[in-house]
Amino acid sequence: MPAPGSVMFPPTLRPDHHASSVAASAAPSSSGVTSGMASANAYAIHNAGVAPSAQPLVSGNTLISPISQANSGSSAGAGAGGSGSLEATTVKASLVSAVEDKLRRQLAESQRDAQDDVAQLSCTQSELLDGSQRLQHIVDEMTAKQNELSATVEELDSRQAEIKAMNDRLEKLVDQNEDVDSIVVAEFPLHRQLLDLLAEDNAIDDTLYYLSEGLRRNAIKLDVFLKHVRELSRRQYFLRAMTAKAQTTASMSSPTWD
Repeated sequence: MPAPGSVMFPPTLRPDHHASSVAASAAPSSSGVTSGMASANAYAIHNAGVAPSAQPLVSGNTLISPISQANSGSSAGAGAGGSGSLEATTVKASLVSAVEDKLRRQLAESQRDAQDDVAQLSCTQSELLDGSQRLQHIVDEMTAKQNELSATVEELDSRQAEIKAMNDRLEKLVDQNEDVDSIVVAEFPLHRQLLDLLAEDNAIDDTLYYLSEGLRRNAIKLDVFLKHVRELSRRQYFLRAMTAKAQTTASMSSPTWD
């Protein structure tokens, strides 16, 4: 069985047979041997379908087949092509890795920016909620104050109407020359007693005031001033004690004396 890459020749066209025929008809010389080998090689190239440009190689007396030469060239080209494909794959992988790294960095930066924005928005939302609660508390307080002021205004209007009616009544009494003391009349005996006690207490205050003015102007002597002040003060003390007891009995608030 022939070796791979060799060419099968017909028995009648074997190179050694053709070479022996040529040698029998021609003088034996190295050029004749070479010419016979060249003819056999050309015939083999024609039958194998190899292009004429692929010239056979002759090394001494050994003939190298063009097909073997072509196979050797194909192997060399495949090796070069494989090396180029490996280099292209390495470059592609490097570019893909670089793009992935850049995208990862950009994605990480975008994620950090988004987290910062979310944190800032959360803080702003908390501040707005606190401000809303404070504003609502202020609004509630203002509403309560407004309602209180409205009630106070209504009460003042009512009291003002009462004062105006009383003033009109007093003016009429003055025009009629009536006694003003007769207007103020207590309904109950305890209230009349309280009214008398308070009137006497105020009268003592006025008396003490004028005694002080007389002493300052040297209108009265010191011993006379002290005597009357002592008597009036004792009387005023008992009046105020009785007034406090009467107010407690009538369930009224105790007055404050200066």
